[in-house]
Amino acid sequence: MLGRTVICLLFVVGLCVSPNLAKAGEQDEAAKAANAVMTALGEKRYEVIWDDMTSDVFKQKTNRDAFLAGLSSGREELGDLTGSELIDVQSALDDPESGYKGMIFSFTFLNAYSAGQFHERIIMLKDGDGAFRMGGLWGQPVSSQ
Repeated sequence: MLGRTVICLLFVVGLCVSPNLAKAGEQDEAAKAANAVMTALGEKRYEVIWDDMTSDVFKQKTNRDAFLAGLSSGREELGDLTGSELIDVQSALDDPESGYKGMIFSFTFLNAYSAGQFHERIIMLKDGDGAFRMGGLWGQPVSSQ
């Protein structure tokens, strides 16, 4: 009888803990994907970002030519990426503004470029195939106070 009680208790504890483990595993997957996007940005491989690293949701909001033109012209003045540090991670299960429902992670990096330091946030969405891909990208100069 004690054996069945222990097994039932382990099963209940497993049910309580496994969502957190799944989220931690998903965060690791999303972080790996976000770091790959940041590396590709630093290497100016914008076509690869669009073709392989951008979510279907994002692709429905713009087209390839506009995306590539925006990155090429907008990031040219930054110069070379000389350093990158992940400084913040946030997560959500949906985005009321866009209507997206699913796992969302936001990764904020402190990046050093030839032109100075910038905060850049990459939003990673879980695509239909289960892979995390970029759903948004924002940046702004670090204020010098």
